[in-house]
Amino acid sequence: MSVQITLEYLSKLLNKPITDRVEIALSSAQKSRVHGWLSQNGILFNESTLAGKFYINQLLGGAGVSVEQLQISSKEIAAASSKLDMGKFQIGIDIQRVDELFPKGLSFDPKVDKGLTQIYTTKELSYAQSKTDPIATLTGIFCAKEAIQKASNLNKKLMDIEILPDLNGMPRSEGFLVSISHSGDYAVAIAVVVSPDSIALKNISENEGDTIMEIKKTRGLFEKINNKFIYLISFFLLILYVIHYKF
Repeated sequence: MSVQITLEYLSKLLNKPITDRVEIALSSAQKSRVHGWLSQNGILFNESTLAGKFYINQLLGGAGVSVEQLQISSKEIAAASSKLDMGKFQIGIDIQRVDELFPKGLSFDPKVDKGLTQIYTTKELSYAQSKTDPIATLTGIFCAKEAIQKASNLNKKLMDIEILPDLNGMPRSEGFLVSISHSGDYAVAIAVVVSPDSIALKNISENEGDTIMEIKKTRGLFEKINNKFIYLISFFLLILYVIHYKF
């Protein structure tokens, strides 16, 4: 039974007929969707099979793993990453075609496709549904999650990495600087690890800014005091002048 429904799901995902005689090759996005769907439906499978080409009996046959153990290999992610190490900085980048992650045969509604909750958090899904093009937004978020994994080699599931906009609408994830862009049918994202040194430097800069503001405030206060003192002396001299010429 699990074989048949998995074949039907794969046919929708890949937008072509998939049978037990068809060799299957998935992109990283498709692997994540298959992973989420299998996890949600409690179907056991061979994790290592997803790394390369496989037949359905290789994916579902033999020794399986529990849904708690299901996870895309971090070594596979690292091997596929475009990672740069520049001193204190580590950078990850990912590009994804929208219809590869969200083919027409599959819904992007988490109420219908529970597998999406294995990739996205509830807040991410809610945010995407508030946008003009939810599918493009979710694809961009997926790219950002992949970029973060590549930049840091985090041994985390995608749903444990959350990408949400800040007050200025810019994508943010704790510990990372993230940028997402879209062009046509593609989304691309880049993530940079925020090192402790850069955080300290930022704090120093902020402290310096606070100090400068205090100096400006103090200078302004002295200027006000000096002006009042000048006015007072001028008034006192004027009184003396009047007294001198009157008497």
